[in-house]
Amino acid sequence: MSFFKNLKNRWIRATELSAAARKTGPSGKRLFGIPGMEYSTELGAGEFLRGFIGANLDKTDANNPKFISNLKQEIKRDVKPENQEVFKQDLESENQDLEADRNKQKQDWLNKTANSPAAKAGLSDERRWQTHLKNQEWRKSKGRDYSHGDFF
Repeated sequence: MSFFKNLKNRWIRATELSAAARKTGPSGKRLFGIPGMEYSTELGAGEFLRGFIGANLDKTDANNPKFISNLKQEIKRDVKPENQEVFKQDLESENQDLEADRNKQKQDWLNKTANSPAAKAGLSDERRWQTHLKNQEWRKSKGRDYSHGDFF
Protein backbone atom coordinates (compact mmCIF):
# COMPACT_ATOMS: atom_id res chain seq x y z
CA MET A 1 0.00 0.00 0.00
CA SER A 2 1.42 3.36 -0.92
CA PHE A 3 2.15 6.01 1.65
CA PHE A 4 -0.57 8.32 0.34
CA LYS A 5 -3.24 5.61 0.21
CA ASN A 6 -2.40 4.65 3.82
CA LEU A 7 -2.61 8.31 4.84
CA LYS A 8 -5.97 8.68 3.05
CA ASN A 9 -7.37 5.57 4.79
CA ARG A 10 -6.26 6.87 8.19
CA TRP A 11 -7.90 10.23 7.48
CA ILE A 12 -11.16 8.53 6.42
CA ARG A 13 -11.23 6.40 9.57
CA ALA A 14 -10.40 9.35 11.80
CA THR A 15 -13.10 11.62 10.38
CA GLU A 16 -15.81 8.95 10.52
CA LEU A 17 -14.96 7.94 14.10
CA SER A 18 -15.04 11.59 15.10
CA ALA A 19 -18.38 12.16 13.36
CA ALA A 20 -19.89 9.10 15.07
CA ALA A 21 -18.66 10.37 18.45
CA ARG A 22 -20.18 13.82 17.91
CA LYS A 23 -23.47 12.23 16.80
CA THR A 24 -23.50 9.94 19.87
CA GLY A 25 -22.84 12.74 22.32
CA PRO A 26 -20.94 12.82 25.62
CA SER A 27 -19.92 9.44 26.97
CA GLY A 28 -19.53 10.50 30.60
CA LYS A 29 -15.72 10.73 30.38
CA ARG A 30 -14.18 13.09 32.91
CA LEU A 31 -12.10 16.12 32.08
CA PHE A 32 -8.58 15.35 33.32
CA GLY A 33 -10.07 12.52 35.40
CA ILE A 34 -11.67 14.93 37.88
CA PRO A 35 -15.00 13.73 39.38
CA GLY A 36 -17.85 16.11 38.59
CA MET A 37 -16.03 17.47 35.53
CA GLU A 38 -17.71 15.38 32.83
CA TYR A 39 -17.63 16.66 29.26
CA SER A 40 -20.83 18.49 28.34
CA THR A 41 -20.25 18.19 24.58
CA GLU A 42 -18.48 15.63 22.48
CA LEU A 43 -15.87 16.98 20.08
CA GLY A 44 -14.62 13.63 18.85
CA ALA A 45 -10.97 14.66 19.19
CA GLY A 46 -9.92 11.47 20.96
CA GLU A 47 -11.69 9.31 18.41
CA PHE A 48 -10.11 11.33 15.58
CA LEU A 49 -6.65 10.79 17.04
CA ARG A 50 -7.23 7.08 17.61
CA GLY A 51 -8.49 6.74 14.05
CA PHE A 52 -5.56 8.60 12.55
CA ILE A 53 -2.84 6.71 14.42
CA GLY A 54 -4.57 3.35 13.84
CA ALA A 55 -5.32 2.60 17.50
CA ASN A 56 -8.28 0.49 18.63
CA LEU A 57 -11.47 2.15 19.80
CA ASP A 58 -11.78 3.22 23.41
CA LYS A 59 -13.60 0.52 25.41
CA THR A 60 -16.35 3.00 26.30
CA ASP A 61 -17.05 3.57 22.61
CA ALA A 62 -16.56 -0.06 21.56
CA ASN A 63 -19.14 -1.22 24.13
CA ASN A 64 -21.64 1.55 23.35
CA PRO A 65 -24.30 0.22 20.94
CA LYS A 66 -25.38 3.77 20.09
CA PHE A 67 -21.82 4.69 19.05
CA ILE A 68 -21.46 1.53 16.93
CA SER A 69 -24.82 2.17 15.29
CA ASN A 70 -23.88 5.77 14.53
CA LEU A 71 -20.51 4.63 13.17
CA LYS A 72 -22.21 2.17 10.82
CA GLN A 73 -24.55 4.92 9.59
CA GLU A 74 -21.64 7.30 9.00
CA ILE A 75 -19.69 4.63 7.12
CA LYS A 76 -22.68 3.74 4.95
CA ARG A 77 -23.41 7.40 4.20
CA ASP A 78 -19.91 8.79 3.63
CA VAL A 79 -17.43 6.03 2.77
CA LYS A 80 -17.04 4.39 -0.61
CA PRO A 81 -17.33 0.58 -0.53
CA GLU A 82 -13.68 0.12 -1.52
CA ASN A 83 -12.57 2.16 1.52
CA GLN A 84 -14.78 0.45 4.10
CA GLU A 85 -12.14 -2.19 4.86
CA VAL A 86 -10.36 0.29 7.18
CA PHE A 87 -13.22 -0.05 9.69
CA LYS A 88 -12.90 -3.83 9.96
CA GLN A 89 -11.05 -3.66 13.30
CA ASP A 90 -13.72 -1.38 14.77
CA LEU A 91 -16.67 -3.58 13.84
CA GLU A 92 -15.05 -6.99 14.52
CA SER A 93 -15.02 -6.51 18.28
CA GLU A 94 -18.72 -5.69 18.18
CA ASN A 95 -19.49 -8.97 16.39
CA GLN A 96 -17.39 -10.94 18.89
CA ASP A 97 -19.08 -9.24 21.85
CA LEU A 98 -22.53 -9.86 20.34
CA GLU A 99 -21.75 -13.54 19.78
CA ALA A 100 -20.44 -13.92 23.34
CA ASP A 101 -23.59 -12.24 24.71
CA ARG A 102 -25.82 -14.55 22.66
CA ASN A 103 -23.94 -17.62 23.84
CA LYS A 104 -24.32 -16.45 27.45
CA GLN A 105 -28.08 -15.86 27.01
CA LYS A 106 -28.48 -19.30 25.44
CA GLN A 107 -26.50 -21.01 28.20
CA ASP A 108 -28.41 -19.13 30.92
CA TRP A 109 -31.74 -20.23 29.40
CA LEU A 110 -30.54 -23.85 29.09
CA ASN A 111 -29.38 -23.85 32.71
CA LYS A 112 -32.69 -22.34 33.86
CA THR A 113 -34.68 -25.04 32.03
CA ALA A 114 -32.39 -27.99 32.82
CA ASN A 115 -35.09 -29.64 34.94
CA SER A 116 -37.95 -29.04 32.51
CA PRO A 117 -40.02 -31.97 31.25
CA ALA A 118 -38.40 -31.68 27.81
CA ALA A 119 -34.91 -31.89 29.30
CA LYS A 120 -35.91 -34.82 31.50
CA ALA A 121 -37.37 -36.57 28.45
CA GLY A 122 -33.91 -36.52 26.87
CA LEU A 123 -34.26 -33.80 24.23
CA SER A 124 -30.89 -32.30 23.38
CA ASP A 125 -30.01 -28.80 24.49
CA GLU A 126 -29.81 -27.62 20.88
CA ARG A 127 -33.24 -28.98 20.02
CA ARG A 128 -34.82 -27.39 23.10
CA TRP A 129 -33.15 -24.06 22.25
CA GLN A 130 -34.34 -24.15 18.62
CA THR A 131 -37.88 -24.99 19.77
CA HIS A 132 -37.76 -22.12 22.24
CA LEU A 133 -36.63 -19.71 19.49
CA LYS A 134 -39.44 -20.86 17.19
CA ASN A 135 -41.91 -20.24 20.02
CA GLN A 136 -40.42 -16.80 20.67
CA GLU A 137 -40.71 -15.92 16.97
CA TRP A 138 -44.35 -17.08 16.95
CA ARG A 139 -45.07 -14.98 20.06
CA LYS A 140 -43.52 -11.94 18.39
CA SER A 141 -45.57 -12.42 15.21
CA LYS A 142 -48.77 -12.59 17.29
CA GLY A 143 -47.96 -9.40 19.22
CA ARG A 144 -47.21 -11.17 22.49
CA ASP A 145 -44.29 -10.74 24.86
CA TYR A 146 -41.07 -12.48 23.87
CA SER A 147 -37.57 -12.58 25.33
CA HIS A 148 -35.02 -13.66 22.71
CA GLY A 149 -35.97 -11.59 19.63
CA ASP A 150 -32.38 -10.73 18.75
CA PHE A 151 -31.75 -14.40 17.86
CA PHE A 152 -34.26 -14.60 14.98
